[in-house]
Amino acid sequence: MIDTLWSDWVELRVLLDIGSTAPSDTTFTLDDPINGQLDYATLGSPLFPFGDVSCDVRSLTWRFGATRNDGVFTKWEAGSAQVVLDNNRGQYPVGDDGSSVVPMAGLRIEGRILQGPFASGTFTQLFNGYVNSFGVGFDQATSDSTVTCNATDATALLAAYENRAVTPVGAGESASARVTRILNQAEWTGLRDIGPGGVALAATDLSGDAWSQLVAVNDAELGAVYIAPNGAATFVSRTDLYNKFMATDEPLWWFGPGGEPLGEVRYEDVVIAVDDSQLRNIVDAQRSGGAPQVVRRTDSVARFKPHRMSANVPLNLDADVLSWANFVLEFSELPTPRIESMVVMPRTAPADLWPPVITTKFGDHWRVTIDPVASATWAGVQRDVIVRGWECVVDRENWTVTYVLSDHSLFFPFILDEVTARLDIMRLSA
Repeated sequence: MIDTLWSDWVELRVLLDIGSTAPSDTTFTLDDPINGQLDYATLGSPLFPFGDVSCDVRSLTWRFGATRNDGVFTKWEAGSAQVVLDNNRGQYPVGDDGSSVVPMAGLRIEGRILQGPFASGTFTQLFNGYVNSFGVGFDQATSDSTVTCNATDATALLAAYENRAVTPVGAGESASARVTRILNQAEWTGLRDIGPGGVALAATDLSGDAWSQLVAVNDAELGAVYIAPNGAATFVSRTDLYNKFMATDEPLWWFGPGGEPLGEVRYEDVVIAVDDSQLRNIVDAQRSGGAPQVVRRTDSVARFKPHRMSANVPLNLDADVLSWANFVLEFSELPTPRIESMVVMPRTAPADLWPPVITTKFGDHWRVTIDPVASATWAGVQRDVIVRGWECVVDRENWTVTYVLSDHSLFFPFILDEVTARLDIMRLSA
């Protein structure tokens, strides 16, 4: 069992859509309207058609959200997972005639906290997707057999749904309505969490794959389009996203090198970025059939040299394109020092670390105190950050999580008596 080293604190399970791995499973729940049925030869498992394969897991990795922070252009990438299963009993007959171990089998990774105020009887879905490929491994010297499941979230389904061009439709419709149109066209039957609003878009012929169409909507909206860990197709408008980022709420968790004695949740490492990778002080944008809209920040160009970007955006009006360009410039004109990523190992402080590891969501607001080892200049500095993505690596020995972060202060209004209002570091805004 992979979680024997932390099973007192958290229960982790891996479910694979191959039917029950134990044909004699006769789990019976009287109030279950689907599986708790009398007068049937076999009483079904509440997990069916998923089988719990946790006991065969040797290692697993899953990733959600962004792999790197690129400011307002941060991409919500396809979630992925890799699970290595013991196959010494031949329980996963990949490639055999009639095998249920086939590509596009569903894969779920779930966890729940067993102790403390966050203890729950309900599992939280940490990854929900489909196995794209199975890799069979066999070590002749030791007669050791494994099966590696490589999975992607439902982004893969949307990327695999390609459309022919149709008569353009939807001129002036909101980004929210466009996301709904694309999902309907792609025959999406899964969960949806589509927020309202969004910019007015140009007409579309719906050509190309559905995921690329959604990415184009997100490029115009500069909000968030992604598949959530529970498998829901999700849209957040620019207004809702940045209102969330600019909120003055207290951070959910406070991380630091000192750990519990100082009231912090312990981290292992942080990466501080001081670079120009997000710097854009000249923005050139244009819609199809429209006039180019070019904006520049002269003082930034003089101090940091020209950093120009050019983009075609599927917006409906030139005025909307100009607003888009100004929005990008507003958040990209200065090379702001930031915390780029953070590593935690929940076994080092299980009571404090399991809750954020299991319950983290995209856009969570945290606070981080900088370790002097990370940077003598930044020693003791506290920065508020926003969670943009994470990767979990789990094996029989350890569980490591790497979080991709962005700086909360970039989205925070300037207040003279506010500790985050640091001159020469952040943008001033109304």
